[in-house]
Amino acid sequence: MIDVRAWMARPRLLAVVVATLVALPGLGAGLIIDDWGHAATVQGKVPGPHAWWNLYDFGDGDPVRMRMAQDIGYPWFAHPELRVRFLRPLSSALTYLDHTAFADCPALAHAVSIALYALVVAGVATLLLRTLGPGLGGLAALLYAVDDAHTLPATWLANRNALVAVAPAIWGTVAWLRWRQRGWPPGRALAVAGFAVGLCGGETALSALALPVCFELSGAGAPGSRMVERWRALWPLLALAVVYAVTYKALGFGARHSGAYLDPVRETGPYLAAAALRIPGLLGVLTFNAPIEVTVGLPGTIWGFAGAGLLGAVALAWLVGRAWPAIDADARRHLVWILAGSLLALVPVAATFPAGRLLTVASIGGAAAVACAIGPLLPKFSAWTGLAAQHASLLARGGARLLVALHLVMAPVAFLGGTLVLGWASRAVAGPGYRPGLDAAVGKTAIFPAVPDVMGIYGMLWRMAHREPAPARWRALCLALHDIELRVVDAHTVELRTVQGVLLETEAEQLLRGPRDMFKAGDRVDINGMTAIVRQTDDHGHPTVVAFRFDRPLTDPDHVWLQWSGGRLRPMALPEPGPWVLLKREPGVFGF
Repeated sequence: MIDVRAWMARPRLLAVVVATLVALPGLGAGLIIDDWGHAATVQGKVPGPHAWWNLYDFGDGDPVRMRMAQDIGYPWFAHPELRVRFLRPLSSALTYLDHTAFADCPALAHAVSIALYALVVAGVATLLLRTLGPGLGGLAALLYAVDDAHTLPATWLANRNALVAVAPAIWGTVAWLRWRQRGWPPGRALAVAGFAVGLCGGETALSALALPVCFELSGAGAPGSRMVERWRALWPLLALAVVYAVTYKALGFGARHSGAYLDPVRETGPYLAAAALRIPGLLGVLTFNAPIEVTVGLPGTIWGFAGAGLLGAVALAWLVGRAWPAIDADARRHLVWILAGSLLALVPVAATFPAGRLLTVASIGGAAAVACAIGPLLPKFSAWTGLAAQHASLLARGGARLLVALHLVMAPVAFLGGTLVLGWASRAVAGPGYRPGLDAAVGKTAIFPAVPDVMGIYGMLWRMAHREPAPARWRALCLALHDIELRVVDAHTVELRTVQGVLLETEAEQLLRGPRDMFKAGDRVDINGMTAIVRQTDDHGHPTVVAFRFDRPLTDPDHVWLQWSGGRLRPMALPEPGPWVLLKREPGVFGF
Protein backbone atom coordinates (compact mmCIF):
# COMPACT_ATOMS: atom_id res chain seq x y z
CA MET A 1 0.00 0.00 0.00
CA ILE A 2 1.15 3.54 -0.81
CA ASP A 3 1.40 5.68 2.29
CA VAL A 4 -0.35 8.82 1.02
CA ARG A 5 0.28 10.72 4.24
CA ALA A 6 4.03 10.03 4.05
CA TRP A 7 4.22 11.35 0.50
CA MET A 8 2.01 14.35 1.29
CA ALA A 9 4.48 15.21 4.05
CA ARG A 10 7.02 15.87 1.29
CA PRO A 11 4.80 17.64 -1.25
CA ARG A 12 7.53 19.28 -3.34
CA LEU A 13 9.39 15.99 -3.80
CA LEU A 14 6.11 14.25 -4.61
CA ALA A 15 5.24 16.84 -7.27
CA VAL A 16 8.68 16.65 -8.90
CA VAL A 17 8.75 12.83 -8.91
CA VAL A 18 5.26 12.58 -10.39
CA ALA A 19 6.03 15.26 -13.00
CA THR A 20 9.14 13.36 -14.06
CA LEU A 21 7.27 10.07 -14.29
CA VAL A 22 4.45 11.38 -16.49
CA ALA A 23 6.93 13.15 -18.77
CA LEU A 24 9.43 10.27 -18.92
CA PRO A 25 7.91 8.56 -22.00
CA GLY A 26 8.80 11.76 -23.83
CA LEU A 27 12.34 10.37 -24.12
CA GLY A 28 11.03 8.45 -27.13
CA ALA A 29 9.05 11.30 -28.69
CA GLY A 30 11.65 11.96 -31.39
CA LEU A 31 11.23 14.91 -33.74
CA ILE A 32 7.84 16.19 -34.81
CA ILE A 33 6.45 19.03 -36.95
CA ASP A 34 8.40 22.26 -36.15
CA ASP A 35 11.34 20.13 -35.01
CA TRP A 36 11.76 19.10 -38.66
CA GLY A 37 11.91 22.74 -39.68
CA HIS A 38 14.45 23.51 -36.99
CA ALA A 39 16.62 20.56 -37.99
CA ALA A 40 16.51 21.55 -41.66
CA THR A 41 17.31 25.15 -40.72
CA VAL A 42 20.35 24.16 -38.67
CA GLN A 43 21.52 22.07 -41.65
CA GLY A 44 21.33 25.19 -43.84
CA LYS A 45 18.51 23.87 -46.04
CA VAL A 46 15.99 26.62 -45.26
CA PRO A 47 16.37 29.92 -47.16
CA GLY A 48 17.53 33.01 -45.34
CA PRO A 49 20.15 33.75 -42.71
CA HIS A 50 19.42 31.84 -39.51
CA ALA A 51 21.78 32.48 -36.61
CA TRP A 52 21.97 30.02 -33.74
CA TRP A 53 20.12 32.53 -31.55
CA ASN A 54 17.28 33.17 -34.04
CA LEU A 55 15.72 29.85 -35.01
CA TYR A 56 12.17 30.93 -34.14
CA ASP A 57 11.95 33.07 -37.29
CA PHE A 58 9.13 31.71 -39.48
CA GLY A 59 8.77 34.73 -41.74
CA ASP A 60 10.59 38.07 -41.70
CA GLY A 61 8.36 40.05 -44.06
CA ASP A 62 10.72 39.67 -47.03
CA PRO A 63 8.77 38.66 -50.21
CA VAL A 64 11.92 37.25 -51.83
CA ARG A 65 12.55 34.94 -48.91
CA MET A 66 8.87 33.97 -48.83
CA ARG A 67 9.01 32.93 -52.46
CA MET A 68 11.93 30.64 -51.67
CA ALA A 69 10.10 29.31 -48.59
CA GLN A 70 7.14 28.42 -50.81
CA ASP A 71 9.39 26.00 -52.67
CA ILE A 72 9.97 23.94 -49.52
CA GLY A 73 6.59 23.99 -47.80
CA TYR A 74 4.78 27.31 -47.39
CA PRO A 75 1.60 27.18 -49.52
CA TRP A 76 0.79 29.55 -52.38
CA PHE A 77 -1.54 31.69 -50.28
CA ALA A 78 1.05 32.61 -47.61
CA HIS A 79 1.21 36.39 -47.46
CA PRO A 80 4.39 37.61 -49.21
CA GLU A 81 5.15 39.97 -46.31
CA LEU A 82 4.23 37.53 -43.55
CA ARG A 83 6.08 38.24 -40.32
CA VAL A 84 6.13 35.61 -37.57
CA ARG A 85 9.34 36.12 -35.59
CA PHE A 86 9.98 35.41 -31.92
CA LEU A 87 12.93 36.68 -29.87
CA ARG A 88 14.04 33.55 -28.02
CA PRO A 89 17.85 33.48 -28.05
CA LEU A 90 18.28 31.08 -25.14
CA SER A 91 15.67 28.64 -26.45
CA SER A 92 17.20 28.94 -29.92
CA ALA A 93 20.63 28.09 -28.55
CA LEU A 94 19.26 24.93 -26.92
CA THR A 95 17.44 24.04 -30.15
CA TYR A 96 20.69 24.49 -32.06
CA LEU A 97 22.30 21.99 -29.68
CA ASP A 98 19.37 19.61 -30.21
CA HIS A 99 20.17 19.39 -33.91
CA THR A 100 23.95 19.44 -33.66
CA ALA A 101 25.27 17.85 -30.49
CA PHE A 102 22.15 15.67 -29.98
CA ALA A 103 21.27 15.18 -33.65
CA ASP A 104 21.85 11.43 -33.55
CA CYS A 105 20.15 10.94 -30.20
CA PRO A 106 16.99 13.02 -29.72
CA ALA A 107 16.41 11.28 -26.39
CA LEU A 108 19.18 13.42 -24.89
CA ALA A 109 17.42 16.59 -26.04
CA HIS A 110 14.17 15.28 -24.53
CA ALA A 111 16.00 14.54 -21.28
CA VAL A 112 16.85 18.25 -21.09
CA SER A 113 13.16 19.09 -21.56
CA ILE A 114 12.11 16.70 -18.81
CA ALA A 115 14.72 18.16 -16.47
CA LEU A 116 13.45 21.66 -17.26
CA TYR A 117 9.88 20.55 -16.56
CA ALA A 118 10.96 19.12 -13.21
CA LEU A 119 12.68 22.45 -12.47
CA VAL A 120 9.49 24.37 -13.30
CA VAL A 121 7.39 22.07 -11.11
CA ALA A 122 9.88 22.42 -8.24
CA GLY A 123 9.66 26.21 -8.52
CA VAL A 124 5.86 26.21 -8.68
CA ALA A 125 5.70 23.83 -5.71
CA THR A 126 8.02 26.09 -3.70
CA LEU A 127 5.86 29.10 -4.54
CA LEU A 128 2.61 27.33 -3.60
CA LEU A 129 3.96 25.79 -0.41
CA ARG A 130 5.30 29.13 0.87
CA THR A 131 2.02 30.92 0.18
CA LEU A 132 -0.73 28.33 0.69
CA GLY A 133 0.91 26.02 3.21
CA PRO A 134 1.89 22.34 2.94
CA GLY A 135 -1.67 21.00 2.75
CA LEU A 136 -3.41 23.17 0.19
CA GLY A 137 -0.15 24.16 -1.51
CA GLY A 138 1.01 20.56 -1.74
CA LEU A 139 -2.23 19.43 -3.38
CA ALA A 140 -2.06 22.35 -5.83
CA ALA A 141 1.56 21.47 -6.68
CA LEU A 142 0.56 17.87 -7.42
CA LEU A 143 -2.30 19.06 -9.64
CA TYR A 144 0.11 21.31 -11.51
CA ALA A 145 2.62 18.48 -11.99
CA VAL A 146 0.12 16.16 -13.71
CA ASP A 147 -1.70 18.82 -15.73
CA ASP A 148 -1.88 17.45 -19.28
CA ALA A 149 -1.83 21.02 -20.64
CA HIS A 150 1.93 20.76 -20.02
CA THR A 151 2.40 17.74 -22.28
CA LEU A 152 3.71 19.65 -25.29
CA PRO A 153 6.10 21.98 -23.42
CA ALA A 154 7.54 18.94 -21.65
CA THR A 155 7.80 16.61 -24.66
CA TRP A 156 7.80 18.65 -27.88
CA LEU A 157 11.26 20.10 -28.44
CA ALA A 158 10.01 23.05 -30.49
CA ASN A 159 7.74 24.07 -27.60
CA ARG A 160 10.43 23.75 -24.94
CA ASN A 161 10.79 27.54 -25.07
CA ALA A 162 7.86 27.76 -22.63
CA LEU A 163 9.89 25.90 -20.00
CA VAL A 164 13.08 27.84 -20.75
CA ALA A 165 11.09 31.04 -20.18
CA VAL A 166 9.09 29.96 -17.13
CA ALA A 167 11.72 28.09 -15.09
CA PRO A 168 13.95 31.12 -14.28
CA ALA A 169 10.92 33.43 -14.04
CA ILE A 170 9.17 31.23 -11.45
CA TRP A 171 12.31 30.89 -9.36
CA GLY A 172 12.74 34.64 -9.74
CA THR A 173 9.23 35.05 -8.32
CA VAL A 174 10.17 32.83 -5.39
CA ALA A 175 13.21 35.05 -4.76
CA TRP A 176 11.02 38.15 -4.98
CA LEU A 177 8.63 36.79 -2.35
CA ARG A 178 11.51 35.95 -0.05
CA TRP A 179 12.85 39.50 -0.39
CA ARG A 180 9.49 41.14 0.24
CA GLN A 181 8.31 38.82 3.02
CA ARG A 182 11.56 38.12 4.85
CA GLY A 183 13.78 41.01 3.82
CA TRP A 184 16.30 38.75 2.05
CA PRO A 185 18.59 41.29 0.30
CA PRO A 186 19.66 39.17 -2.72
CA GLY A 187 16.03 38.40 -3.57
CA ARG A 188 15.39 41.53 -5.60
CA ALA A 189 18.47 41.16 -7.80
CA LEU A 190 17.89 37.43 -8.26
CA ALA A 191 14.28 38.08 -9.26
CA VAL A 192 15.28 40.61 -11.90
CA ALA A 193 17.99 38.26 -13.17
CA GLY A 194 15.51 35.38 -13.28
CA PHE A 195 13.04 37.33 -15.38
CA ALA A 196 15.81 38.62 -17.65
CA VAL A 197 16.94 35.05 -18.35
CA GLY A 198 13.34 33.97 -18.77
CA LEU A 199 12.64 36.66 -21.36
CA CYS A 200 15.66 35.37 -23.30
CA GLY A 201 13.84 32.04 -23.34
CA GLY A 202 10.59 33.40 -24.71
CA GLU A 203 7.54 35.60 -24.39
CA THR A 204 5.94 33.30 -21.80
CA ALA A 205 8.06 35.02 -19.15
CA LEU A 206 5.84 38.09 -19.65
CA SER A 207 2.93 36.00 -18.41
CA ALA A 208 4.94 35.04 -15.32
CA LEU A 209 5.60 38.73 -14.64
CA ALA A 210 1.91 39.03 -13.74
CA LEU A 211 2.58 37.08 -10.53
CA PRO A 212 4.93 39.51 -8.71
CA VAL A 213 2.92 42.45 -10.08
CA CYS A 214 -0.33 41.11 -8.59
CA PHE A 215 1.53 40.12 -5.42
CA GLU A 216 2.56 43.73 -4.90
CA LEU A 217 -0.68 45.37 -5.99
CA SER A 218 -2.68 43.14 -3.66
CA GLY A 219 -0.58 44.30 -0.73
CA ALA A 220 0.45 40.75 0.13
CA GLY A 221 4.13 41.71 0.09
CA ALA A 222 3.85 44.50 2.62
CA PRO A 223 0.42 44.66 4.30
CA GLY A 224 -0.53 48.23 5.16
CA SER A 225 2.00 49.79 2.80
CA ARG A 226 1.02 52.61 0.47
CA MET A 227 0.43 51.90 -3.22
CA VAL A 228 3.26 54.22 -4.22
CA GLU A 229 5.67 52.09 -2.18
CA ARG A 230 4.53 48.94 -3.94
CA TRP A 231 5.04 50.53 -7.36
CA ARG A 232 8.47 51.67 -6.22
CA ALA A 233 9.35 48.08 -5.32
CA LEU A 234 8.19 46.90 -8.76
CA TRP A 235 10.09 49.41 -10.88
CA PRO A 236 13.08 47.14 -11.75
CA LEU A 237 10.76 44.44 -13.11
CA LEU A 238 8.60 46.95 -14.97
CA ALA A 239 11.67 48.67 -16.41
CA LEU A 240 12.93 45.27 -17.58
CA ALA A 241 9.61 44.61 -19.31
CA VAL A 242 9.73 47.99 -21.07
CA VAL A 243 13.32 47.47 -22.26
CA TYR A 244 12.36 44.01 -23.52
CA ALA A 245 9.31 45.32 -25.41
CA VAL A 246 11.25 48.16 -27.04
CA THR A 247 14.09 45.82 -28.03
CA TYR A 248 11.61 43.27 -29.38
CA LYS A 249 10.02 45.81 -31.70
CA ALA A 250 13.24 47.58 -32.64
CA LEU A 251 14.75 44.30 -33.87
CA GLY A 252 11.70 43.52 -36.01
CA PHE A 253 10.23 40.68 -33.97
CA GLY A 254 6.51 40.04 -33.71
CA ALA A 255 3.68 39.13 -36.06
CA ARG A 256 2.02 40.73 -39.08
CA HIS A 257 -0.38 39.46 -41.75
CA SER A 258 -1.16 36.33 -39.69
CA GLY A 259 -4.61 35.44 -38.41
CA ALA A 260 -3.34 33.08 -35.74
CA TYR A 261 -0.57 35.29 -34.32
CA LEU A 262 -1.67 38.85 -33.55
CA ASP A 263 0.27 41.92 -32.45
CA PRO A 264 -1.62 43.46 -29.49
CA VAL A 265 -0.05 46.88 -30.17
CA ARG A 266 -0.23 47.10 -33.95
CA GLU A 267 -3.45 45.06 -34.29
CA THR A 268 -5.27 46.11 -31.14
CA GLY A 269 -8.79 45.70 -32.52
CA PRO A 270 -8.35 42.19 -33.97
CA TYR A 271 -6.40 41.16 -30.85
CA LEU A 272 -9.16 42.29 -28.49
CA ALA A 273 -11.81 40.56 -30.61
CA ALA A 274 -9.81 37.33 -30.62
CA ALA A 275 -8.91 37.55 -26.93
CA ALA A 276 -12.58 37.96 -26.02
CA LEU A 277 -13.08 34.38 -27.22
CA ARG A 278 -9.65 32.88 -26.65
CA ILE A 279 -9.37 33.78 -22.96
CA PRO A 280 -12.76 32.27 -21.97
CA GLY A 281 -11.86 29.22 -24.08
CA LEU A 282 -8.60 28.83 -22.16
CA LEU A 283 -10.55 29.03 -18.90
CA GLY A 284 -12.28 25.87 -20.07
CA VAL A 285 -8.91 24.15 -20.32
CA LEU A 286 -8.06 25.24 -16.78
CA THR A 287 -11.37 24.13 -15.29
CA PHE A 288 -12.37 20.95 -17.12
CA ASN A 289 -9.50 20.16 -19.53
CA ALA A 290 -11.43 21.26 -22.62
CA PRO A 291 -9.67 20.11 -25.86
CA ILE A 292 -9.58 23.63 -27.25
CA GLU A 293 -6.94 22.73 -29.85
CA VAL A 294 -9.70 21.43 -32.15
CA THR A 295 -10.81 25.02 -32.75
CA VAL A 296 -7.73 25.57 -34.91
CA GLY A 297 -9.19 23.27 -37.57
CA LEU A 298 -12.92 23.70 -36.89
CA PRO A 299 -13.93 27.32 -37.50
CA GLY A 300 -16.76 28.61 -35.35
CA THR A 301 -16.30 26.11 -32.54
CA ILE A 302 -14.38 28.68 -30.49
CA TRP A 303 -17.74 30.24 -29.56
CA GLY A 304 -18.86 27.00 -27.93
CA PHE A 305 -15.56 26.56 -26.13
CA ALA A 306 -15.66 30.16 -24.91
CA GLY A 307 -19.19 29.72 -23.54
CA ALA A 308 -18.31 26.41 -21.91
CA GLY A 309 -15.14 27.96 -20.46
CA LEU A 310 -17.09 30.76 -18.83
CA LEU A 311 -19.56 28.26 -17.35
CA GLY A 312 -16.67 26.12 -16.10
CA ALA A 313 -15.01 29.14 -14.49
CA VAL A 314 -18.26 30.17 -12.79
CA ALA A 315 -18.80 26.62 -11.50
CA LEU A 316 -15.24 26.41 -10.17
CA ALA A 317 -15.60 29.83 -8.53
CA TRP A 318 -18.78 28.63 -6.85
CA LEU A 319 -17.01 25.54 -5.48
CA VAL A 320 -14.11 27.66 -4.24
CA GLY A 321 -16.63 29.91 -2.53
CA ARG A 322 -18.15 26.93 -0.72
CA ALA A 323 -14.68 25.88 0.48
CA TRP A 324 -13.44 29.41 1.30
CA PRO A 325 -14.34 29.40 5.04
CA ALA A 326 -12.13 26.33 5.61
CA ILE A 327 -9.02 28.09 4.25
CA ASP A 328 -6.97 30.09 6.74
CA ALA A 329 -6.71 33.85 6.39
CA ASP A 330 -3.05 33.90 5.28
CA ALA A 331 -3.67 31.39 2.50
CA ARG A 332 -6.72 33.35 1.37
CA ARG A 333 -4.65 36.51 1.12
CA HIS A 334 -2.17 34.76 -1.15
CA LEU A 335 -4.86 33.02 -3.18
CA VAL A 336 -6.19 36.41 -4.24
CA TRP A 337 -3.00 37.48 -6.00
CA ILE A 338 -2.17 34.00 -7.33
CA LEU A 339 -5.58 33.73 -9.00
CA ALA A 340 -5.44 37.34 -10.24
CA GLY A 341 -1.92 36.88 -11.59
CA SER A 342 -2.87 33.66 -13.34
CA LEU A 343 -5.85 35.33 -15.00
CA LEU A 344 -3.67 38.26 -16.05
CA ALA A 345 -1.16 35.76 -17.48
CA LEU A 346 -3.78 34.82 -20.08
CA VAL A 347 -3.63 38.28 -21.66
CA PRO A 348 -0.24 37.90 -23.46
CA VAL A 349 -0.88 34.31 -24.61
CA ALA A 350 -4.22 35.33 -26.15
CA ALA A 351 -2.14 36.83 -28.97
CA THR A 352 -1.90 33.36 -30.51
CA PHE A 353 -4.34 30.55 -31.28
CA PRO A 354 -5.67 28.89 -28.11
CA ALA A 355 -4.03 25.70 -26.86
CA GLY A 356 -3.29 24.07 -23.53
CA ARG A 357 0.44 24.48 -24.13
CA LEU A 358 0.03 28.22 -23.50
CA LEU A 359 -0.97 27.71 -19.87
CA THR A 360 2.38 27.00 -18.20
CA VAL A 361 1.88 30.06 -15.99
CA ALA A 362 -1.91 30.40 -15.87
CA SER A 363 -2.31 26.79 -14.73
CA ILE A 364 -0.62 27.74 -11.43
CA GLY A 365 -3.79 29.57 -10.47
CA GLY A 366 -5.89 26.85 -12.07
CA ALA A 367 -4.23 24.21 -9.89
CA ALA A 368 -4.66 26.38 -6.78
CA ALA A 369 -8.37 26.92 -7.49
CA VAL A 370 -9.01 23.22 -8.10
CA ALA A 371 -7.11 22.34 -4.90
CA CYS A 372 -9.34 24.77 -2.98
CA ALA A 373 -12.45 23.14 -4.41
CA ILE A 374 -11.27 19.59 -3.66
CA GLY A 375 -9.45 19.82 -0.33
CA PRO A 376 -12.08 21.08 2.11
CA LEU A 377 -15.14 19.59 0.36
CA LEU A 378 -14.07 15.93 0.28
CA PRO A 379 -13.32 14.32 3.69
CA LYS A 380 -10.53 12.06 2.42
CA PHE A 381 -8.66 14.99 0.86
CA SER A 382 -9.27 17.06 3.98
CA ALA A 383 -7.53 14.35 5.99
CA TRP A 384 -4.61 14.09 3.55
CA THR A 385 -4.03 17.84 3.36
CA GLY A 386 -4.81 18.70 6.98
CA LEU A 387 -7.55 21.14 5.96
CA ALA A 388 -10.74 21.46 7.96
CA ALA A 389 -13.54 19.46 6.35
CA GLN A 390 -16.26 21.80 5.12
CA HIS A 391 -19.92 20.87 5.12
CA ALA A 392 -21.11 20.89 1.52
CA SER A 393 -24.25 20.07 -0.42
CA LEU A 394 -24.56 16.97 -2.57
CA LEU A 395 -24.09 19.17 -5.65
CA ALA A 396 -20.87 20.70 -4.30
CA ARG A 397 -19.43 17.31 -3.38
CA GLY A 398 -20.36 15.99 -6.80
CA GLY A 399 -18.56 18.89 -8.43
CA ALA A 400 -15.48 18.29 -6.30
CA ARG A 401 -15.48 14.59 -7.22
CA LEU A 402 -15.73 15.51 -10.88
CA LEU A 403 -12.66 17.73 -10.48
CA VAL A 404 -10.79 14.82 -8.88
CA ALA A 405 -11.68 12.62 -11.86
CA LEU A 406 -10.65 15.26 -14.39
CA HIS A 407 -7.50 16.62 -12.78
CA LEU A 408 -6.07 13.75 -10.71
CA VAL A 409 -7.17 10.72 -12.75
CA MET A 410 -7.73 11.67 -16.37
CA ALA A 411 -5.08 14.41 -16.57
CA PRO A 412 -2.04 12.21 -15.79
CA VAL A 413 -3.40 9.50 -18.08
CA ALA A 414 -3.77 12.09 -20.85
CA PHE A 415 -0.27 13.41 -20.10
CA LEU A 416 1.24 9.94 -20.43
CA GLY A 417 -0.89 9.19 -23.48
CA GLY A 418 0.10 12.45 -25.14
CA THR A 419 3.81 11.74 -24.80
CA LEU A 420 3.32 8.25 -26.25
CA VAL A 421 1.23 9.56 -29.14
CA LEU A 422 3.93 12.09 -30.05
CA GLY A 423 6.48 9.29 -30.24
CA TRP A 424 4.13 7.14 -32.29
CA ALA A 425 3.39 9.98 -34.70
CA SER A 426 7.05 10.81 -35.25
CA ARG A 427 7.67 7.18 -36.19
CA ALA A 428 4.47 6.78 -38.23
CA VAL A 429 5.48 9.54 -40.65
CA ALA A 430 8.57 7.50 -41.51
CA GLY A 431 6.42 4.42 -42.16
CA PRO A 432 4.86 3.07 -45.34
CA GLY A 433 2.07 5.67 -45.41
CA TYR A 434 4.10 8.58 -46.74
CA ARG A 435 7.46 7.22 -47.81
CA PRO A 436 6.70 5.58 -51.21
CA GLY A 437 4.83 8.62 -52.49
CA LEU A 438 7.57 10.99 -51.42
CA ASP A 439 10.24 8.69 -52.83
CA ALA A 440 8.58 9.03 -56.22
CA ALA A 441 8.87 12.81 -56.03
CA VAL A 442 12.58 13.03 -55.12
CA GLY A 443 14.24 15.73 -57.21
CA LYS A 444 10.92 16.71 -58.80
CA THR A 445 7.95 18.96 -58.06
CA ALA A 446 5.56 17.27 -55.63
CA ILE A 447 2.01 18.56 -56.20
CA PHE A 448 -0.81 17.86 -53.74
CA PRO A 449 -4.33 18.97 -54.73
CA ALA A 450 -5.57 17.96 -51.25
CA VAL A 451 -3.05 17.43 -48.47
CA PRO A 452 -3.45 15.25 -45.36
CA ASP A 453 -2.76 16.83 -41.94
CA VAL A 454 0.59 18.53 -41.28
CA MET A 455 2.20 17.14 -44.43
CA GLY A 456 0.75 20.13 -46.23
CA ILE A 457 3.61 22.26 -44.96
CA TYR A 458 6.09 19.91 -43.32
CA GLY A 459 6.52 16.91 -45.62
CA MET A 460 9.57 18.20 -47.46
CA LEU A 461 11.07 19.52 -44.23
CA TRP A 462 10.70 16.04 -42.70
CA ARG A 463 12.84 14.58 -45.49
CA MET A 464 15.42 17.36 -45.10
CA ALA A 465 15.53 16.98 -41.32
CA HIS A 466 16.32 13.28 -41.65
CA ARG A 467 18.89 13.93 -44.40
CA GLU A 468 16.86 11.96 -46.92
CA PRO A 469 16.49 12.87 -50.62
CA ALA A 470 13.65 15.34 -50.98
CA PRO A 471 11.49 16.80 -53.76
CA ALA A 472 12.92 19.83 -55.54
CA ARG A 473 9.71 21.80 -54.96
CA TRP A 474 6.64 21.39 -52.79
CA ARG A 475 3.21 22.52 -53.99
CA ALA A 476 0.26 22.13 -51.62
CA LEU A 477 -2.78 23.48 -53.47
CA CYS A 478 -5.40 23.06 -50.75
CA LEU A 479 -5.11 22.65 -46.97
CA ALA A 480 -8.86 22.68 -46.27
CA LEU A 481 -10.28 19.92 -44.07
CA HIS A 482 -13.12 18.99 -46.43
CA ASP A 483 -13.71 17.45 -49.84
CA ILE A 484 -12.85 19.39 -52.97
CA GLU A 485 -13.35 18.98 -56.70
CA LEU A 486 -10.69 19.17 -59.39
CA ARG A 487 -10.81 19.58 -63.12
CA VAL A 488 -8.20 19.89 -65.82
CA VAL A 489 -8.78 23.06 -67.85
CA ASP A 490 -5.99 22.76 -70.39
CA ALA A 491 -2.50 21.31 -70.74
CA HIS A 492 -1.09 23.71 -68.14
CA THR A 493 -4.04 24.48 -65.86
CA VAL A 494 -6.14 22.78 -63.20
CA GLU A 495 -8.95 24.27 -61.12
CA LEU A 496 -10.02 23.40 -57.59
CA ARG A 497 -13.37 24.27 -56.04
CA THR A 498 -14.79 23.61 -52.62
CA VAL A 499 -17.67 21.20 -52.08
CA GLN A 500 -18.60 22.39 -48.61
CA GLY A 501 -16.99 25.32 -46.86
CA VAL A 502 -14.31 27.55 -48.34
CA LEU A 503 -10.55 27.81 -48.44
CA LEU A 504 -8.62 29.71 -45.75
CA GLU A 505 -11.47 29.44 -43.23
CA THR A 506 -9.55 27.59 -40.49
CA GLU A 507 -7.16 29.25 -38.07
CA ALA A 508 -4.52 26.74 -39.15
CA GLU A 509 -4.66 28.13 -42.71
CA GLN A 510 -4.96 31.73 -41.50
CA LEU A 511 -1.69 31.36 -39.60
CA LEU A 512 -0.10 32.26 -42.95
CA ARG A 513 -2.60 34.89 -44.12
CA GLY A 514 -4.91 36.82 -41.82
CA PRO A 515 -8.61 37.51 -42.42
CA ARG A 516 -7.86 41.16 -43.27
CA ASP A 517 -5.68 40.06 -46.22
CA MET A 518 -8.12 37.77 -48.00
CA PHE A 519 -8.60 37.65 -51.76
CA LYS A 520 -10.97 39.01 -54.37
CA ALA A 521 -11.88 37.39 -57.67
CA GLY A 522 -9.12 37.91 -60.21
CA ASP A 523 -6.24 38.08 -57.74
CA ARG A 524 -3.07 36.34 -58.94
CA VAL A 525 -0.23 34.88 -56.90
CA ASP A 526 2.99 34.12 -58.77
CA ILE A 527 5.45 31.67 -57.28
CA ASN A 528 8.26 29.74 -58.90
CA GLY A 529 6.87 27.66 -61.75
CA MET A 530 3.19 28.28 -60.95
CA THR A 531 0.54 30.99 -60.84
CA ALA A 532 -2.57 30.75 -58.65
CA ILE A 533 -5.59 32.69 -59.96
CA VAL A 534 -8.53 33.21 -57.62
CA ARG A 535 -11.69 32.70 -59.69
CA GLN A 536 -14.38 33.03 -57.02
CA THR A 537 -14.60 33.96 -53.34
CA ASP A 538 -17.28 34.20 -50.69
CA ASP A 539 -18.37 37.53 -49.19
CA HIS A 540 -15.37 37.53 -46.82
CA GLY A 541 -12.69 36.92 -49.44
CA HIS A 542 -12.22 33.19 -48.81
CA PRO A 543 -11.53 31.49 -52.15
CA THR A 544 -14.05 28.94 -53.41
CA VAL A 545 -12.58 28.36 -56.88
CA VAL A 546 -8.87 28.70 -57.68
CA ALA A 547 -7.02 27.97 -60.91
CA PHE A 548 -3.40 26.84 -60.91
CA ARG A 549 -1.42 27.41 -64.08
CA PHE A 550 1.97 25.71 -64.27
CA ASP A 551 4.83 26.91 -66.48
CA ARG A 552 5.40 23.33 -67.60
CA PRO A 553 2.65 21.00 -68.84
CA LEU A 554 0.71 19.21 -66.16
CA THR A 555 2.01 15.87 -67.38
CA ASP A 556 5.64 16.98 -67.52
CA PRO A 557 7.94 14.32 -66.02
CA ASP A 558 9.07 16.92 -63.47
CA HIS A 559 5.55 16.95 -61.97
CA VAL A 560 4.55 14.21 -59.54
CA TRP A 561 0.87 14.48 -58.58
CA LEU A 562 0.09 12.92 -55.22
CA GLN A 563 -3.09 12.05 -53.35
CA TRP A 564 -3.74 10.59 -49.89
CA SER A 565 -6.01 7.58 -50.34
CA GLY A 566 -6.56 4.43 -48.31
CA GLY A 567 -3.96 5.38 -45.72
CA ARG A 568 -1.23 5.88 -48.33
CA LEU A 569 0.29 8.77 -50.24
CA ARG A 570 -0.08 7.57 -53.83
CA PRO A 571 0.72 8.91 -57.30
CA MET A 572 -2.39 10.49 -58.78
CA ALA A 573 -3.56 10.20 -62.37
CA LEU A 574 -5.04 13.46 -63.59
CA PRO A 575 -8.52 13.20 -65.17
CA GLU A 576 -9.31 14.11 -68.75
CA PRO A 577 -9.92 17.82 -69.41
CA GLY A 578 -13.45 19.03 -68.75
CA PRO A 579 -15.43 17.32 -65.99
CA TRP A 580 -15.05 17.96 -62.26
CA VAL A 581 -13.71 15.03 -60.24
CA LEU A 582 -14.39 14.66 -56.50
CA LEU A 583 -11.34 14.32 -54.24
CA LYS A 584 -12.42 12.83 -50.91
CA ARG A 585 -10.60 14.19 -47.88
CA GLU A 586 -9.31 11.31 -45.75
CA PRO A 587 -7.58 11.60 -42.34
CA GLY A 588 -3.81 11.30 -42.50
CA VAL A 589 -1.44 9.61 -40.08
CA PHE A 590 -2.13 12.32 -37.50
CA GLY A 591 -5.86 11.64 -37.66
CA PHE A 592 -7.09 14.82 -39.36
